[in-house]
Amino acid sequence: MSITNKFGLITPKGYAIFDITQPSVTWNQVVDNIHVIDVYDDSKGNTWFATLEQGLWIQWANGSIEKHNIDNGLPSNRVYGIKEDNRHNIWVLTSNASCRYNNDTREFRIYNSLNGLQKSSNQSFLAAKNGTFFIGGEDGFNTFSPDNLLINKYIPAIYIDDFYIYNKPVTLTTPNTPLIQTIEETKELTLSYTDTVFSFGFTAINFTYPENAKYAYKMEGFDKHWIYTNASNRKATYTNLNPGTYTFMVKASNNDDVWNETPTTLIIHIIPPWYKTLFFRVLLLVLLIGGPLGFYFFRVNSLKRRQYKLEHKVKMRTEQLQQANSLLERRQSEIIQQNIELEGQSNKIKEMDMLKTRFFIIFLTNFAHHSR
Repeated sequence: MSITNKFGLITPKGYAIFDITQPSVTWNQVVDNIHVIDVYDDSKGNTWFATLEQGLWIQWANGSIEKHNIDNGLPSNRVYGIKEDNRHNIWVLTSNASCRYNNDTREFRIYNSLNGLQKSSNQSFLAAKNGTFFIGGEDGFNTFSPDNLLINKYIPAIYIDDFYIYNKPVTLTTPNTPLIQTIEETKELTLSYTDTVFSFGFTAINFTYPENAKYAYKMEGFDKHWIYTNASNRKATYTNLNPGTYTFMVKASNNDDVWNETPTTLIIHIIPPWYKTLFFRVLLLVLLIGGPLGFYFFRVNSLKRRQYKLEHKVKMRTEQLQQANSLLERRQSEIIQQNIELEGQSNKIKEMDMLKTRFFIIFLTNFAHHSR
């Protein structure tokens, strides 16, 4: 490849630019020690590298690097050629497909044997001046004009059409089925915590190369990002989800990557075991907190009752003692009074005795006197 007075050198060890005016060789550090097969400088100043086993490398005009391989959408890691069509779309030829790169989404629209491309290995890529592409392979070549390719703008409807528990199909007639309606009609589904493995199958209604449809699904409340898959794997499986409420969402594209961005949804309720229910947790909390408090209040009330009984007993005993003291005081008062009365009577008797004695003495004295 010639760039003014410079030539691009493609080697199994990388890519270098040879300046015939110097002369000097400058090695590209992006694909250093990588087997490069083709290099393409597009109309926007970006450089595209086709590699033997490292996929597609892009050096953008601003210096940033982007890589594509089978892990992020490229159908093969072996890239043979890169071309730009009249609409400035970049086309990438891999060993098993031709891909159109979408600059907005940075994804590939793949054309393969399902679109008429030969099934054998593709190894050569040519663009004619009129914009026609030629792709050569072991079984001959294919030719097409990117300008004449029609884009399918049909937005496919998508349905959840299969339901499995432990990889066994579940329908309305399955024993102990959780389905009330067919899975296609179901909007909400309640599962037991014992249903630890369940799956959903889905289908997009697209009659133009349905094998090229793409799918994306997500379990809201569990998955952080959309999970992308293709028409050969239209199934989503989940295991050991915690009890709670989730929303399963699935969307799809047609064969030309026109997506239905309104996903089909299914609300899923996973019922927890009884020992994980809110009622049991609240009850356990009440028992853990209320138990000691209840025992404390029971003990306090018991002590209060004992104290009340003791106080009542003491009061009764005190009243009895007070009554006994009052009775003793009355008895003592009566005894004192009786003593006083007895003492008075004793004094009277003494006075009577003294009077009697005086009277007798006087009588004797008088009698003696008269006897003389």
